[in-house]
Order: sequence, then structure tokens, then C-alpha cells
Amino acid sequence: MPKPPSVAAVPAGAAHWRRWDEEQDQGADSPFKPLSPQQAQAWRVCHGEPWIQRVLWAQSALAAVAIAVAWVIQAWVEVGSSFIVGSVAWGAACAALPSWMMAWGLRGGVWARQRQARPREALLRWLVWEGAKVLLALAMLAAAPRVVPDLSWLGLLAGLVVVLKGYAVAALWPRRRCAIASTIKIAGTTDGC
Repeated sequence: MPKPPSVAAVPAGAAHWRRWDEEQDQGADSPFKPLSPQQAQAWRVCHGEPWIQRVLWAQSALAAVAIAVAWVIQAWVEVGSSFIVGSVAWGAACAALPSWMMAWGLRGGVWARQRQARPREALLRWLVWEGAKVLLALAMLAAAPRVVPDLSWLGLLAGLVVVLKGYAVAALWPRRRCAIASTIKIAGTTDGC
């Protein structure tokens, strides 16, 4: 088995970068400064709610809008049965309910207090809940003809697609800007955000 090179055998340039890397790891240039409670509150105000909450609320709002539009269309067409509203509502539920279930599961579900954050376990948990989300969505779509009388596949697809656009709506959602950033400076930043 070959021996590792001695310290003297390391080129001068590599030793420079190794020293720089060690300094960066130790934080020689910028030591860690914990935030005060006021700074932490200002940071929360600047950065708004987490991404997943914005997606879930956007999907729920889009589901309500899609169902309301379907109800107006159905009232305008004056159809006796509620097949349009039921189909759109079931399609919206096929996208929104699995997302809420996955968010609940990733947040900790029943065992939230017993869990520690480890990268491998977090990835495995995400994969399991993503699989559960897909299976629930597929099961709901397969059950649609039995659950919704006079199912309109076009209405179901419309509800599903509209709610899935919640990701785009959440991405375009305007972030709340920092109202108190001018009074509280956060960890060396100029605008607080």
C-alpha cells in the first residue's frame, strides 16, 4: 500500500490553499454572531413564510377558485346534476390533499418529537412521503368514477391542473418586504433582508 505524501512533499500552492481552507472552516475572517431576538424577528418578517406553506395555501386558494368557477358555469348552463362541480372538486382534491398529507408527514406527523434531523433520515423521510403522496393521488384518481356520480373527466382534469399550478403561483407570490429593516440591522447586512 503506498504511503501518503509527507507535508514537505506537498507543493507550496497546495499548502496555501489548504491553509486558506482551514481558516475558512474555522471562520477566521467572519466569526459567527448569533442574532438577538429582535434581529431574529426582523429576519422572519423579511423572509416570510416557508416555501411549502406558500405552495399549500396557493393550492388551496386555487382549488376554491376552480370550484367557484365550476359552480358558476354549472349554474349558467343550468344542468340538473352537479357533475361539473363534483368533478372539479375531486380533481382539485386529488392534487391538494396528497400535498397536505406530505407536508404533515415531513413536518413530523405523529412522531415529531422523537425525531432528530439527520441528512440520510431526512432524505429517506422525503422519499417515503413523496411516494405516499403519489400513491394517494393515483388511488384518488382511480376511485373517481366510483366516488363522483356522472363524472366529467374534463372537469376532473381541469381541477387537477389548476391546483397543480399552485407551485407557479407560490413562486410568483410577492414576498413581504422588511418593514423594520431600517431600524434593525441583521448580522452585518445593510438592508436587514
